[in-house]
Amino acid sequence: FDVDGAPQAMIVSGTPDTVYLVAWARTIPDDPDAWEHIARGTLQAPFNRIQLPVRTDGVWRLWLTSLGERGDGTYQSRISSVRFPAW
Repeated sequence: FDVDGAPQAMIVSGTPDTVYLVAWARTIPDDPDAWEHIARGTLQAPFNRIQLPVRTDGVWRLWLTSLGERGDGTYQSRISSVRFPAW
């Protein structure tokens, strides 16, 4: 996500039990290891607020690292929206 300014949070709407990683870079790096890892966790509710450190402008990445298990033994997660509120 290419974001202007310095967002204080990321609001993610998605499937509970989805494990994520949030990363930041000034521009999209050629080397995937060059991203600065900011936060990681598990979505606990349909709407999740992830506190962000101050980073001005740049690119944010939301990487799903583990999907929620469904009742039939398969795995699936959905992200329906990602917002960077101005407050």
